[in-house]
Amino acid sequence: MKLVFKIGLLLFPFILPATVLAQETSAQGSDQVPPPTIGEPKLEDQESIEGEFNVFTQSYLFLNKGYSFISNNNNGTVNVNGSTSAKASVNTIVVHLYLQRWDAMNGRWVDVINIGEYKNYYSSSVSGSRNVIAPGGYYYRTKATHWLSQSGMIEQSQSFSSYIFVE
Repeated sequence: MKLVFKIGLLLFPFILPATVLAQETSAQGSDQVPPPTIGEPKLEDQESIEGEFNVFTQSYLFLNKGYSFISNNNNGTVNVNGSTSAKASVNTIVVHLYLQRWDAMNGRWVDVINIGEYKNYYSSSVSGSRNVIAPGGYYYRTKATHWLSQSGMIEQSQSFSSYIFVE
């Protein structure tokens, strides 16, 4: 028993600092949210929708382009907006917006707020925008579903904004 006690006393100066260091490292890691592995970060100087346009990769008869954009209002809210454009006036044109939050545990984007549909009739474009509450400590982006209807034909695509971190 005395031998175990003596060994413990000898090892104590080495064990204590290692334990404290491990706790500090663990505490630092828990404060940092890992960045998303899907999507692109918003550039620091990117304050407008320039560069956020999504020219659809699939060829459509009427659907031209669309965008989704997010900006931090720095007051606990973010602005979510998007637009859909057609090559010509169509019966119905829609942009449906969602706020997504990065789920680091599962490695995926999750819809957290269904912003809603913005719809125009007999038009070639539609856009919508809304400020929503975004709790700090997370990465967010906008998802937009773009669709239109013309003479019974429906064309649809999606776009995603770059992501931002809300503190």
